[in-house]
Amino acid sequence: MIVSQLMGPKQQIFLLFLFLQVFAIAAKTDTGDFAVLSALMKDSWKNKPSSWTGDDPCGDKWEGIQCSNSRITDMVLSGQGLAGKLTGDIGNLIALEKLDLSLNKDLTGNLPPTIGNLKNLQYLSLHGCSFSGPIPDTIGSLNQLLYLSLGANNFTGEIPHSFGNLLKLYWLDITDNNISGEIPVSNETSPGLDLLVDIQHFHFGQNELEGTIPPQLFSSKMKLLHVLFDDNRLTGSIPSTITLVRTLEVIKLDRNSLSGVVNLSGLVSLTELYLSNNKLTGPMPDLRDMNLLTYVDMSNNSFDASSIPQWFSSLQSLTTLIMENTLLQGRIPVSLFSSTQLQTIVLSNNKLNGTLDIGYNYSRKLKLIDLQKNDITQFTEGYEYNGALKLQASWDNNGKSGSRPQITGLRCFSFEEIKKSTSNFSDANIIGTGGYGKVSRFDRTLIFYFLFFFFFFITPICLIFSGKSGVRLSWERRLKIALDSARGLAYLHDHVNPPIIHRDVKSSNILLDDQLNGKVADFGLSKLLGHSSHVSDNVKGTMHLILDPTIAFSSTLKGLEKFVDLAIRCVEELRVNRPTMTEVVKEIENILQQACLHSDVELVSNSNSQDVSSGSSFYSPIINKDQEYSSGSFPYSEIELK
Repeated sequence: MIVSQLMGPKQQIFLLFLFLQVFAIAAKTDTGDFAVLSALMKDSWKNKPSSWTGDDPCGDKWEGIQCSNSRITDMVLSGQGLAGKLTGDIGNLIALEKLDLSLNKDLTGNLPPTIGNLKNLQYLSLHGCSFSGPIPDTIGSLNQLLYLSLGANNFTGEIPHSFGNLLKLYWLDITDNNISGEIPVSNETSPGLDLLVDIQHFHFGQNELEGTIPPQLFSSKMKLLHVLFDDNRLTGSIPSTITLVRTLEVIKLDRNSLSGVVNLSGLVSLTELYLSNNKLTGPMPDLRDMNLLTYVDMSNNSFDASSIPQWFSSLQSLTTLIMENTLLQGRIPVSLFSSTQLQTIVLSNNKLNGTLDIGYNYSRKLKLIDLQKNDITQFTEGYEYNGALKLQASWDNNGKSGSRPQITGLRCFSFEEIKKSTSNFSDANIIGTGGYGKVSRFDRTLIFYFLFFFFFFITPICLIFSGKSGVRLSWERRLKIALDSARGLAYLHDHVNPPIIHRDVKSSNILLDDQLNGKVADFGLSKLLGHSSHVSDNVKGTMHLILDPTIAFSSTLKGLEKFVDLAIRCVEELRVNRPTMTEVVKEIENILQQACLHSDVELVSNSNSQDVSSGSSFYSPIINKDQEYSSGSFPYSEIELK
């Protein structure tokens, strides 16, 4: 009111006009940026997002598009089903800071060199597409880049030396491609990866890299957390300079042809170590000071023959120890089983002998002890074990030498005790029935559900589950269970001879272990098919039991629409219109990757997160210490208990 009184009509009209102009400018997308998107829609991409209509991507809020001052700054179109090529027009979006086209498997062709024109780009993710050809050298000119993910494509050629110019980069992922050549380091004429002192992640696994790991690659200035060079063709020794990087948490060098003596002294932050399937020699590495180690696998190397080292028992964080075929010999110390977090011990194909005595001070989390292909003669069990423990051992079945291990200390239950624990086999304890009979509960201090499954193995497997009621599974976990189930069915369809058709797939026939991994069970209606048999067009069981009514069709469930579409195709009347189980597995994998990439779960562990840019919100889609670190492995939400 006061301002209007001080201003005349002309001034008021001018301010109104100026306001309208500012509003119009803010709402209107830059004509050059709109021209780029128009070209992509008309000439390059199929299956564009349905919201891409009109002529104002910024004002009309096109899906995946964010703007600032009329310029497009973010293009996030992960898992949108885009098909086609990425043309050179993309280089004209010069204000672009974030480009995410990941998980669009039908995006093909070479990357255009003009991508190097995006000088403001900080985040580039093309993971899980089908791009091919060499990686453009011009990417090395994107000096603002923080995050570069090119994994799970079909790129060929070598890692560009120009990547050494990306001095702000903290994440470099080229996993699962066909990249060849040597790991580039700087020289008098070219930059190299050794210049990236702020890098935290080298993800180079599942390629065709060759040559040695350059000692120059590592220095005390680096902040590396993960060195993932697994499944390549690397030779030579592991450079001792790797011990200069005291921040290292995960080393994956397995499935190469590395040789020589291993020195990892001083890497006290290490949590996971993968050195299996190489040609390493000399004494077994001494890991006694690495108290944070949770996972160790040094199987299938040529270390000097030795007894079990003391550090096997002293690492109190260790959950998994895999030392198959490492020339271990002698007796197994009782202390080996005492680490409180220990879950899995695999010492198969060694020369261990004597009596296996787990003792009383054992880890209550133990699930697997694998001692196959050793010379164990006796097993002494002198404790109660309230859980599921799978003990694998082997002996000479031909009777030419030795004998089966003698089992001692096991308690036998009388018929009267079993009657008492099951209330005289009361029907009130029945929790379900299936093709193999009834499943009942019984009481022995704690409630356990004993479910016996006789698979096509040498011996039966017994799974024991501690009962928990009211478990609610997250959407991402449900997708993971669906993927486990699809893989099981694909195995029955495509790999069992003769094939087996289940014919009664429903949620109550998918059992979960203590890690919530899905297992296909209850083959009461299954049908064996001969080599020339037809596939049944009839769905057995009850259709209303197939879908879980507790899942709402909510837009917050990422990938639900694609999952429903897949389910509809799976129950098409004509089998020619139904996908194979192998195709189902691949589609669920893609849906799961999309769902977990965009879920509300924290997608990078606290130890790996970093304030990489003030005010920016970049995410790392795959890293969690409980998972694989190569492309395609994603975290899942925790279950909720009612």
